[in-house]
Amino acid sequence: GNRLLEIKDHHADTTDTADTALCLKLHEGAAFVSSALGESALVSMYTHEIIDNVKLEDSLVAEYLLIGSLSVSGRFKEAVERGLAVLRALKFEIPATPTPAVVMKMMKRTEREASMYNFSQISNHHRR
Repeated sequence: GNRLLEIKDHHADTTDTADTALCLKLHEGAAFVSSALGESALVSMYTHEIIDNVKLEDSLVAEYLLIGSLSVSGRFKEAVERGLAVLRALKFEIPATPTPAVVMKMMKRTEREASMYNFSQISNHHRR
């Protein structure tokens, strides 16, 4: 079954989210390991379980892993579209039909800003 969904439902009426946080970290870890092993189907499965069951700000690691997996799998259009959708959901102003130059500029800016942090700092930044 979908353990993340079960835990989320179990804690729907409580403020104790330790189980949910642990389950989220375990799913993120499974997705990360699957990514490292090149198992794109497993990356998709684990990341979608996260994305479908938690708030956007709690799914950013999963989004990052899914977008990377799409890109490595040669599904560049899907990767760019998903990345743009996430940025828009995070309130970045992006034209509806960005030119390749706009996309490249934003990717370089994001890469430059992200390179100032390690993976752990990025994944924990939104939880502060």
